[in-house]
Amino acid sequence: MNRIHDLSELFMEYLKDIYSAEKQQLECLPRFISKLENINLKELLERNLERTKVHEKRIESIFELLKDNFHLHSDLVMEELLCRINKLLKYSDNNKILDASFISSMQGIVYYEIATYGMLRSLAATLNYHPEIISLLIQTLDDENRFELELENLAKEAVFKKVKQFSIAV
Repeated sequence: MNRIHDLSELFMEYLKDIYSAEKQQLECLPRFISKLENINLKELLERNLERTKVHEKRIESIFELLKDNFHLHSDLVMEELLCRINKLLKYSDNNKILDASFISSMQGIVYYEIATYGMLRSLAATLNYHPEIISLLIQTLDDENRFELELENLAKEAVFKKVKQFSIAV
């Protein structure tokens, strides 16, 4: 990573990271969905993948508004978070446990995205960037917050109740 000398460079570094993170999710998450048991979880993730495509387009719009080319590098944080899910899928032979651990891993991903989009929004406001850039970031941040709530509710209502019943039965 190059040295960052000012806030606009920091903004661009975060923007490149989250662009990469969204692309990595679009590439990796579809192959995980089929291994999950809970239908509601599968549907939630499929909806989220559609939103992720929108997020990717919003970031591309921000690059265009800034008159900057799309920069793609590998976001190491997202790479590690997705690698964790892959390991869980590899070593779990119980679908109920897998669903619960998948939700937990997805929450890690969404918390990372919330933090990154929050920082981008704050930097864009501080730098007096075009209002459309701030609006696009706020829309995406709202989407991520909504997804986090949906994941949390699903975990409480379905997955963790089944895991608890399974643990007691064994």
